[in-house]
Amino acid sequence: MVPDALQDPPAVVQPTSPMHLPGLQPEGERPRVVVPGSPDLDRRLLDEPWPWRRRLSDQGIDALVLATMDLSKVSGGIGSPSIGQALIDVSVTANLERLGVLPGAEVFASLQWWDWFGDSPTQVGDWWGWDAINPAIGEEIFQLSELWWQQTIAEGSLAIMLGKIDANRMFATIPNAGPFLNTADSMPATMLVTMPTYPNPAMGAVVSWNGLDDEGLRGWSARVGVFDGSNAAYDPSTGQNGPRTGNRGPSGLFDGHWGPYWIAQGGPAWTVGEQSWAGTFTVGGWYQGGQTLLTTGNAGAIDDDAGGVFATLTHALHAPDDQGSRWDAFAQFGWSAPASDAADLSLAIGAVCSAPLPGRPNDQWGLLAGVTEFADDASVYVNRLGSTGGQESVLEAFYMISLPHGITLQPDLQWIGTPGGGEGATVDDALIGTIRIQIAF
Repeated sequence: MVPDALQDPPAVVQPTSPMHLPGLQPEGERPRVVVPGSPDLDRRLLDEPWPWRRRLSDQGIDALVLATMDLSKVSGGIGSPSIGQALIDVSVTANLERLGVLPGAEVFASLQWWDWFGDSPTQVGDWWGWDAINPAIGEEIFQLSELWWQQTIAEGSLAIMLGKIDANRMFATIPNAGPFLNTADSMPATMLVTMPTYPNPAMGAVVSWNGLDDEGLRGWSARVGVFDGSNAAYDPSTGQNGPRTGNRGPSGLFDGHWGPYWIAQGGPAWTVGEQSWAGTFTVGGWYQGGQTLLTTGNAGAIDDDAGGVFATLTHALHAPDDQGSRWDAFAQFGWSAPASDAADLSLAIGAVCSAPLPGRPNDQWGLLAGVTEFADDASVYVNRLGSTGGQESVLEAFYMISLPHGITLQPDLQWIGTPGGGEGATVDDALIGTIRIQIAF
């Protein structure tokens, strides 16, 4: 899941991959894709031995290999596990306009491999997602997660995206949240079950609009998308939700129970005073068509037409040309109908400081707090110990050390209160220490 500054205008931002590494790069002519966590070529390993890659990037093709390893020790949770995880994301962006093929067009592809060693990553017992690279499906993944084409028209104010897309790149994301491990920095807990996102991106279409001012740096934006919602759609032939969309393409898209997933959001961006502190606000809603098996309940209930609303707020507490420490604040909120979703309310707030120390311009540190409230209907949700309702709380702090040649080292500490919620029998609070090692090639 992201490392950004400001989302929406003027860029069509493709934030959150599971590493959470976005970044806004204004471009006045038209929206453009910003690959999350994609450091510039000067900050990647093997740039010097491979100078041809810089020439290729100048011509319109950028290839990035992002390798992430998380080594974690948990005190509490389910059995105080020791967990190792690795994710390799190979992404390629082709700017077809720069290549002389088609004005305003770009193509993006992402191939992902994830596996774990040591104890199971599910033994923390939480709901929200204590580590965003953990797909939480209990098995190794190797898949072409995304392959989409984006076309901008109307002088760059309108963009159309088609293909296999991670919906959290475009919706409900918080682009200035920084590299927190917990998924609370990237999306509401109320959207985890249905949203077509890592590890289950899906075939879909997204239309984005940016209303920019004369400087191209602020205004209103809106986007709407429809996706194959099969991953959360009930299949009467199997008695389960699915099949999983992350490891397949268009096959089965219109097989009669594909459960279309609709989502839309919009809002303004602004600057404040002479310092030009920049902010954004978005509000949106989602709708999962068809039936969904409530697998987290103890009665196997089936719900019709689940849905909810969400909102995000970001604000830079510094001017764009500041050279010293820079603070960014963010918040997100989600609500879903208690009868159709295990988590019916969630809220997260946080702040990230860039360049926190003299001589360390690329380091970051941050603080995050979040809370999730669970449905108290046992047919909708019960935790691992058989109780329902309750809350899950999250506190996280990290310091990311940027080393030469595309390497970062990130100590991270999380506390998760009553993982998975519950009123009565609850999982022990979890204290999680993690070292994240990330290398950009």
